[in-house]
Amino acid sequence: MRRPLLLSIVGLCFSSWINAAIIDARVSGFDDAELSVLSHVTQFWEDTIADPITVKVSFAMRNLAGDLLGSSFGFVQNARGLPKEATVEIDSREGAVFGWFVDPTPESAEEFVAGSAPWHYRGKRSNAAAQQYDLLTVLHHELAHVFGFTIAYSRFGSRVELADDGFLRNYIGDSVTATLAPDYEGTHLSDAFHAYDLLTAFQGRGERMLPSDLDLALLADAYGYTLNLQSDQSVPEPVFTFAVAFALLFFSVIKRWNTATFRAVKNRWVDPIHQKQIPSDKRRSKRKACNCDSISVP
Repeated sequence: MRRPLLLSIVGLCFSSWINAAIIDARVSGFDDAELSVLSHVTQFWEDTIADPITVKVSFAMRNLAGDLLGSSFGFVQNARGLPKEATVEIDSREGAVFGWFVDPTPESAEEFVAGSAPWHYRGKRSNAAAQQYDLLTVLHHELAHVFGFTIAYSRFGSRVELADDGFLRNYIGDSVTATLAPDYEGTHLSDAFHAYDLLTAFQGRGERMLPSDLDLALLADAYGYTLNLQSDQSVPEPVFTFAVAFALLFFSVIKRWNTATFRAVKNRWVDPIHQKQIPSDKRRSKRKACNCDSISVP
C-alpha cells in the first residue's frame, strides 16, 4: 500500500533532518549584518557534517581582552565523545583601529582575490576587505573548534602527541596526520607547516580563510563524520598523508631551526617561514584568532 503523499514528504524531510548536523544557536550582541554572516557560516557546517548531531552553541559579541579576535570554550561532549555544547565569543572591535569586514554577500568572495592556497583569499585593494579583519573567517575558525578541533574533546585529544623536539605537537590519526602549534597557543595547526590554514592561531588583516581539506579530514578522522563536500572540496586520501609524513620527516631540521630561533628571541614575534623578526608596525597587522580551550583543559 502506498503511503499518502504528505506522509512521504514528511518522511523525506525527517530523513534529511536526522542526517545533518544541527547548531542550536543562542546569539547576543550581533547586529543584522553580522547575523547574516553568522547564519551563512553555521549553514555551511550544518550542510557539511552529514551526521545526526546537535550542538548547542552560545554566540556572543563583546569586547575581549588583549588582541583576541575570538575565543571558544566551555566544550562539553556527549557519551559518545561527540561535541554537545560550547561557547563562542567574538571581539566587538570596540575602540580598535581596525574593525570587522562584515561581508554583505557572504555566499560569495567577490571582494577577494585568490591567495596562497585554494582556501586562502586576499581582499581587493580597492575594497574594505583589504583593511579589516574578516568576520566570516573568525566564525569559521571558532566553529571548527566547536565541531571538534580541540584537545578538550577526548576523541581529538587522545590522538595528539608531543613531537620529538618537545615543543610542537602532532596529530596522529588513522588516515591523516598534522603538526600542531605548542600548547600555549591552544589547539591550532603550526603555521610553519600549514601556512595560510584557517586553523592556525593568527589571522592577518585583509585575509579570508575557509575550512581546508586538511581541516575537514582531521575532524572526519577524529569523530567519524560523514562529510557532504562541495564540488571543489576533497578530503585527502591516506596516500596523501604518507606524503605529509615524509615531508615532516624531511623538514625536521628546519623545524628544529625554527624552534631554536623562537627560543633565542623569546617573546619577539618571528616569521616562522622566513626566519626574520617582524617589525612592530607589521606585527600589529596580525591578531590572535582564538584562545581556544584554555579554560576547559586542566
